Amino acid sequence: MSKFINNLRQSGALTFWLGVLVLVLVIATTTLGLFLHFAKTRKLLDPEVTLQPKNSFQRTLRVTGDMDYKPFSYFQDSPQPRGYDIELVTELANRMEYNLELRLMNWNEAVQSIQENKADLILGCDWQDTAVMDCNFTIPTFEEKFVVFQKKPFRTFSDLYSKRIAVIEGCGLQDTLKKYQLWKNCVEYATVTDCVRAVLERECDCFLAHRTIGEISLRKFGDKGRLFRGRMDFASGQMCFGVTKNNQELFAKVNETLLAIRADGTLDALEHKWLLRISEDISAIDYLREHPVILFVTINVTTLVILVILVMCYYLNRIRKEKNRAIAAEKAKDLFFSTVSHDIRTPLNAIIGFSELLKNGIDNQEERRMALNAITTSGNTLLELVNDILNLAKLETNKMVFHLEWTDIAKLASGVLHSFDIAVTSGKTRLVEDFGPIPYLLVDPHRIRQILFNLIGNAVKFTEQGEVRLKMQFEKNENREEGTGKLTLAVADTGYGITPENQRILMQPFVQVQHHDSQKGTGLGLFICRQLAMRMGGELTLVSEFGKGSTFTVTLPEVRFTTKQPELVENDKPLPNNTPKFQRVMVVDDVPVNCHIILAMLKRLGVSSVSSAENGAEALKLLQNSPDGFDVILTDLRMPVMDGETLLQEIRRSERWNALPVYAVTADAELQKSCGPDGFTGVLLKPITLDKLHELLF
Repeated sequence: MSKFINNLRQSGALTFWLGVLVLVLVIATTTLGLFLHFAKTRKLLDPEVTLQPKNSFQRTLRVTGDMDYKPFSYFQDSPQPRGYDIELVTELANRMEYNLELRLMNWNEAVQSIQENKADLILGCDWQDTAVMDCNFTIPTFEEKFVVFQKKPFRTFSDLYSKRIAVIEGCGLQDTLKKYQLWKNCVEYATVTDCVRAVLERECDCFLAHRTIGEISLRKFGDKGRLFRGRMDFASGQMCFGVTKNNQELFAKVNETLLAIRADGTLDALEHKWLLRISEDISAIDYLREHPVILFVTINVTTLVILVILVMCYYLNRIRKEKNRAIAAEKAKDLFFSTVSHDIRTPLNAIIGFSELLKNGIDNQEERRMALNAITTSGNTLLELVNDILNLAKLETNKMVFHLEWTDIAKLASGVLHSFDIAVTSGKTRLVEDFGPIPYLLVDPHRIRQILFNLIGNAVKFTEQGEVRLKMQFEKNENREEGTGKLTLAVADTGYGITPENQRILMQPFVQVQHHDSQKGTGLGLFICRQLAMRMGGELTLVSEFGKGSTFTVTLPEVRFTTKQPELVENDKPLPNNTPKFQRVMVVDDVPVNCHIILAMLKRLGVSSVSSAENGAEALKLLQNSPDGFDVILTDLRMPVMDGETLLQEIRRSERWNALPVYAVTADAELQKSCGPDGFTGVLLKPITLDKLHELLF
């Protein structure tokens, strides 16, 4: 057997043709299996529309409805709509001698269409919708209970009070759920499919829907869509049509025709065709008969396993090397996470410990001041660690966004260098500028500052005596694109230096280099700097001699420049005055602690009138009921009932408030690019501090 395997390993042609043979077998059997599978399930799940509108009458019935409400109204592989309601309204129009004009759209647009008299009749209504829709509801066309769908077995109704419940936007169950104090647990989604996805992805614990609609939506997700069901006896669903209120004659005629359709058995036939047969349960044996693809998949998997074994024999040495490389990477990652865990717990220890001491009371004023400083410093340390991890994630997923601005880079670099003056107060280490003539450059100042802070910070950290020199020069490109040049930033120190072995691994992720048996940082900074330089079209290089020092050099070869004075972004703060420019401030946030902190800070800064709201809807009521109005609104983005972006849209649509400053309070720095005349006035990045609020108010 071993001789046979060795022969196979040595014969590349045999492996190739065996692979081709297996691939042909896999494609052929899979295609046949999928054809049989979908032929069976399509016959079961998608009946054909047999009734057609005659369209030979003088009057026209304008009908709208939800385009994704299977099995009542939906599209499937063709522009021809299908479903229970589609066939029923076709029969209704034919008997009433109306031409049928049918337009399906999303549910909210359909509701708006009927309320603006752009349609005469809307499909897919429920008698529960009377609380949210202003139209006349016909007699029921189908009755069915609402059902709870969730991953765990449904036990009792009281379980729902501890769960997040997914419902459809504009759901008519609002009054019922509010009656049982469940509406506060609900999260609204556009369609039933979105509700199913929310439960499967654990955004919510369960969702509410008619049994038939829920069953059909679950089948879209295959084996993943296996959820437990539980009846809600307090919520009975009665499907019906909605008729515009200004046409009582049509409403009466529709009801009369529906009664006739029910009386002659047509309604029962449509129910059996679209609703009853389509949602009936099937046994395991029937399931296998309806899904012969399982048999073909089993055969294919077995064949592929044999092929994998042969290929593994052929590439045994390569696989062993990849395995060893993966083990090394996993060890490095484990070391990284253990380091991050340590770096998180260390400042948390100070925050929690000193918080408990302050809670119990510290009599000594100096000790109280030291405790507060330690909490602030530890919090900033945690923030820097989180920012490093987020930057790493953005870089590895190509989501890092660069904002180019005309920048006085000499002024920027000098400011970064001298921000470390306090760190070298011992006098043993000097900070030296070595700048050539630099024009105004089109770069991302935030990312340049981030790179310099990291490189200079490392140099200061590992240089006990000597100097840290920041060199910077710019050379115009003679033979390349006009108006570009090469920017070189170099940070040189006389510190410990780095061994050749450590130089090879230093700028890799999850790697730290130890100096004097101490670990400093998480090993992410240099990797992030290197990635930032590469994303800006350049590189980060290292030259070092152990015991004598190191030089890190950032080179950006294609940087646009100008010799004229550009319009720079003004970063200088105005001189502070004693009176905030905003005296009436509203804070909108659904988390009470966040509101309390910001309100307390505003009062501390001298704001005379502060108000708060839990969501956008409450904020609009405060605006309407306030006689003096507000000077500015600070709003969170993610809130129930009405979020921050919807609140902004309502304010900008109002003639009375459209000029009101609205600031987004968020942790998403990328939101700043959406600020403008029709967007947020600005962004307050979390965590909120007194300095940030002071900059906004003064």
